[in-house]
Amino acid sequence: MCIFQEEKVREKTYGKQKVYLINQTGIPEASPEELKKMDAEIEEKERRLKEIESNVKAMQSELKALNSSMSTDEARALVHKVSRFISISFIHLLFHPCKIMTKM
Repeated sequence: MCIFQEEKVREKTYGKQKVYLINQTGIPEASPEELKKMDAEIEEKERRLKEIESNVKAMQSELKALNSSMSTDEARALVHKVSRFISISFIHLLFHPCKIMTKM
């Protein structure tokens, strides 16, 4: 026997669309205590969802910052470049102190 013949599910047609409805007459009603418990569970899950969404947003911001910052190789290259500049400047200062002093 099919669920339509047992009247567990009904079909309604609206133009080209079909809607299937479950017969709820055999389903017992929830007690007020059960409804309160379900409401509390829903509130707790909504609170937890907001907490998780907040964590995700913070992690996405951190990831964006990390992706836009220098990589280790880029930082090493910059340190090398600055060190080289300092060395060259120091050598110029040792051999040409007058040129640097007159520019100040």
